[in-house]
Amino acid sequence: VCDTYHLLQQGKSDDTCYLFNTQLTAQPQAESNCKGQQAHVSPIHDQAFNDYLKRTAVGYGITNGLLIGLKFVDDKYVWSDGSDVDYSNWAPGFPDTSFGECVSMGINLFAGKWMNTDCSTTLPYMCTKPALSHDETVTPEGCSDDNEFYPGDEIFSPTWGSATGPALCDYALMDLDKTKKVTVEIVFFESNSCCDTLTIYDGLSGSKVLKTITGYIGFTSMKVTASTNAIRMEWNAKSGVDVRGWHAKVTSA
Repeated sequence: VCDTYHLLQQGKSDDTCYLFNTQLTAQPQAESNCKGQQAHVSPIHDQAFNDYLKRTAVGYGITNGLLIGLKFVDDKYVWSDGSDVDYSNWAPGFPDTSFGECVSMGINLFAGKWMNTDCSTTLPYMCTKPALSHDETVTPEGCSDDNEFYPGDEIFSPTWGSATGPALCDYALMDLDKTKKVTVEIVFFESNSCCDTLTIYDGLSGSKVLKTITGYIGFTSMKVTASTNAIRMEWNAKSGVDVRGWHAKVTSA
């Protein structure tokens, strides 16, 4: 599920969502634009995706190069999404930070090879983010009529997998065995940090907050455990624009 992006299934980038941007943009602004859509300027982890990126640029008529998400920071190269630098394809004579601390891909010159570039250089770029992988259809808009969940149940935000839109929903997570402690595991989370929050409370009443989650986390295994057999969650999405919401599982111990 890619919402407004396109699904790519290629090499290590299998099940990746992408959006190509032909507007000439400097790397810092390009990364900011991508992050505004919960994505990053493309990391590259194998030859298959490197070749795909080059072919896509050629298809768009780009000849002068393409920004990629690699940057020299604190004496090492890092990808914009924090993933491992497990592949490289430098042009002869590179890397060389005397040309700049950002990195671009050659299209006509050194086709598909990487070169250091001054971070103020403006070039096209591609944003990428992980695709959601689930067998569910998109959940309906608005809050679920059934808001009680028990160990083994899964919970999806409204319109899961697509832009969530505004919503204010409450969820009761319970184990009928009062000797147990309920745990909610966040499997995936993506919201706008400006105005969308999931608040997890200890028990069904009261105001003790166990955790408040917002922004982009992506695929995760974050677990929050109550002191009793119940948790209350409140999803307060005042925006829900360009984000895919969240998926959680209920367990107890």
